[in-house]
Amino acid sequence: MKALNMQGVVMWADSSKGTAVIWCDDQGELAYVEPCQDEETRSLLVVGAAVSFDLDSASDVRRARNLRGSEGGSRSALASILAHRLAGDAKARDPATDTLTCVA
Repeated sequence: MKALNMQGVVMWADSSKGTAVIWCDDQGELAYVEPCQDEETRSLLVVGAAVSFDLDSASDVRRARNLRGSEGGSRSALASILAHRLAGDAKARDPATDTLTCVA
């Protein structure tokens, strides 16, 4: 299967191992970043960072490959809202405005 170009937001990352979980703009399953040694890629693995990547869905796990920084930089508010949504919280705090946002 051909890799698709995708946009996303880093939801969880372990930069020491070079791994991450990314929310994808197609709102499908999350994409996983496998352990990497490349320092440039590791520098992108920050929670809330907007990234572009090639989505490989050849197996039953979606994998993000060839990560690149995305215009728009950090989306920490979106990452916070999505993380709270995944945790089942009815409301999430938006750190940019210090307000509560309903995500139900």
